[in-house]
Amino acid sequence: MTIRLNITEAELTSFTKEIRQKIEDARPKVQADMALKFQECVLDNFGESGPFRTIPWVKLSPAYAKKVGRTYATLEVSGALKSNVLLSADGSPDHMAVEADNAMIPYSTVHQYGGGNNIPARPYFPITEDGEVIESVNMIVTDAARLALQEALT
Repeated sequence: MTIRLNITEAELTSFTKEIRQKIEDARPKVQADMALKFQECVLDNFGESGPFRTIPWVKLSPAYAKKVGRTYATLEVSGALKSNVLLSADGSPDHMAVEADNAMIPYSTVHQYGGGNNIPARPYFPITEDGEVIESVNMIVTDAARLALQEALT
């Protein structure tokens, strides 16, 4: 027995346009879900230890350790830095960003890269020195995108 199914070019084109439109419509949600996952990974790096740190954080100086009553860095003394890790749409629902605004918290960049007053780098954003997202976080963010896209296509 042979069964032949023929899909016309017009039917295929229509189907392709429908899928393409669903993907376009899902873009803001996919972008938002990706940004939320990335933000979660950044926030997970605060505290005594962080699963997505790119380097081990340097212990606190003896004087500062005595002041705060611990030898390890948390970047959570006041909570201001952690609360400064924000989502930004930059005016477009198709573009989401996770940022720490140095204008609001002037030491945001210093803690990420080191600098001023001999503060060592304690990167809380899970990115390499050349700005690439680390592989484990990239996989988490990509999985969030896949899930959001699957939901849009069902």
